[in-house]
Amino acid sequence: MSSNLPDAGVSLKLKSVVSESSRFKPLSPWLNRLSVVSHNDESITFSLLDSSLNDLFTEDIKNLLQEAVHHNSEKKPFVKIDLFSTYSLKSQEPNSALHFDNLYVGGSNKLAIAAAKEVSVNPGTYNPLFIHAGIGIGKTHILNAIANKIQETSPDKNILFLSAKYYLHNFMRAVECNNLAKFRDTILSSDILIIDDFHHFAEHKSCQMEFINIFNQLHNKNAQLVFSSLLEPSSIPFLSNELASRLQWGLVVEMDNPSANMRKSIIKSKSEQAGFEVPENAIEFIANNTFGPVRELEGLLNSLRSRAVLLNENIDISLVQKLLKTSSRRPSSTITLEQVEKFICAHFSISHEDMVSKTRMRSIAFPRQVAMFLAQTMTSASLEEIGRHFGGRDHSTVKHGAEKVREQMKNDSTLRALVADFRKTVNK
Repeated sequence: MSSNLPDAGVSLKLKSVVSESSRFKPLSPWLNRLSVVSHNDESITFSLLDSSLNDLFTEDIKNLLQEAVHHNSEKKPFVKIDLFSTYSLKSQEPNSALHFDNLYVGGSNKLAIAAAKEVSVNPGTYNPLFIHAGIGIGKTHILNAIANKIQETSPDKNILFLSAKYYLHNFMRAVECNNLAKFRDTILSSDILIIDDFHHFAEHKSCQMEFINIFNQLHNKNAQLVFSSLLEPSSIPFLSNELASRLQWGLVVEMDNPSANMRKSIIKSKSEQAGFEVPENAIEFIANNTFGPVRELEGLLNSLRSRAVLLNENIDISLVQKLLKTSSRRPSSTITLEQVEKFICAHFSISHEDMVSKTRMRSIAFPRQVAMFLAQTMTSASLEEIGRHFGGRDHSTVKHGAEKVREQMKNDSTLRALVADFRKTVNK
C-alpha cells in the first residue's frame, strides 16, 4: 500500500483487500467507521469516528487491520489508532530521512530551497514562506527538511508540523468536543508552524475564519509560518481573499518539473543508491523523453530495476525505450491545441463555444480540464498559451485542472483509456 496514495486512495485500497479475502472479513463493519488521518512510509494513523466504538475496537481488530494494510504491499507501515476521546492536538513527526542534503537542486527549485534553508537558520526572515508546485515535485520533502533542520539546530523551538487534512480533522474534533480554546492554545504555543497541502483549507470556510485569527497572532509574535500547496494562494478555489492576502505577506515561491540536466543527476544518483547501473546513453534518453515530476522518474527506475532482477533483462537503451514508449509520451511540436480541442469536443459532444466559456458546469468544466491535461502533456505549448486558447484562463487554472485529471487517472480506467485513445489518434 503506497504512501504516495492520497487518504481516499488508502481507504479504497483497504476496502479492496478486505473484499478479496475472507480472512479480513471481520474488518468490513469498521471500514466506514475509520478515517485516515495521516500516512507515510513509516505509519498510517486511523481515527475512530464515534466515541462509543472505543471499547469495541479490540487489539485483535487492530492486529488484523495491520495485517490488511501490509497485504500485497512492499511498504510495511505501522498502524496507529486515534481513539475518539477528549481533544488533544499533537504535532506529526517529520520524516527523519528527508533533509536538505538529499534534495536535488536545479533551476526549477533553487529559489524555494534557498528560502527554506534561510528560514531554517533564521526563522521569521520570510514570513510566511509559501511554496507551491504540482504533485511529486518535492514540496513535502522541503517542509520536512525545514522541520528536521530546526530540530537539529534549535531543539528548544516548539515546532508544529501538520498536514492540512490533519489540521482540519483536529479542528473539527475540537469543535465536536467543545474544546476549540485548547486547539487554539496548542497552535498559538508554537514557534514554528508548518502545514503541508494548504489547498485543502478551501474545503472548510469555518476553519478559514478561525485560522485568520491564529495566523494574525502567530505572525505578530514572529513565529515562523511555512506552507505548501498545489496552487498559489490567490488561485486556491474558495479560499477567502482575506486569508489569501495574508499568505502572500512573505515570500511565495513556485517550483516546476526538473530540467533535463537535473533529471540526469537524479537518475544517476538514485540508480547508484539502489545499487544498479544505467548506461550513459540510456540516462540521456530518459532525461530527454520524460517531462513529469521526480516521483515519475523514481517509478521508471523501479520498473527498470524490477525487470533486471526478476526477468534478468539487461538495463540498456532498448529496455528504456520499451518502458517509456516514447512515441506516446513525448510532447510533440506537431500536436496542436486545435487538435486537442477538436478531439475532446467530439468525444464529449460539446462545442468550441462551450470549451472557451466561463461556465463551471461539470459537463463542460471536466472536458475542459482533460483538454488542458492533454495540451500540457502532449503539446509544446506553455501554460500561458494553453490558458489563452481555452478561454483566456491563467496559467494556475491550467495547472490545477491538469493536476486534477492526472490524479483522477490513477483510479479511473475510463479516463486512462480516453487519454490513450487520443495518443493513438495523433500518432497514426
